[in-house]
Amino acid sequence: MAKTTSDIGELNTRRMVVSFVNNGTPTLPSTAHWRLTCPDEDSTVVDWTAVTPTSGTGSDGYTTVYTVTVDIPATAHAMQTDQVKEQRLFIVSADKGLSTEFNEEWSYYVVARQARS
Repeated sequence: MAKTTSDIGELNTRRMVVSFVNNGTPTLPSTAHWRLTCPDEDSTVVDWTAVTPTSGTGSDGYTTVYTVTVDIPATAHAMQTDQVKEQRLFIVSADKGLSTEFNEEWSYYVVARQARS
């Protein structure tokens, strides 16, 4: 089941920061990819895109954490229907295509700028 995050206005950008953790331990995946879909239209908004994980220091000041930062462009939040809001599903895949592949999903809604007729 997808995690949920706050709604976003039509044609706004969104930054998603994802950390890679395996059983509570920060883990550097071999590969990382993301995609964005519109379940309302059963369509792909942004197809699988490679992204490079970076390392940094965790909030405890000494643990290394591995993250990816994805800036989803405003064009990905253009309305595809005449509805007042549309769902988006942001998917991140670690080790895509490998036996260790793991996917995580976040769901949110794009809210139309104005009422549709």
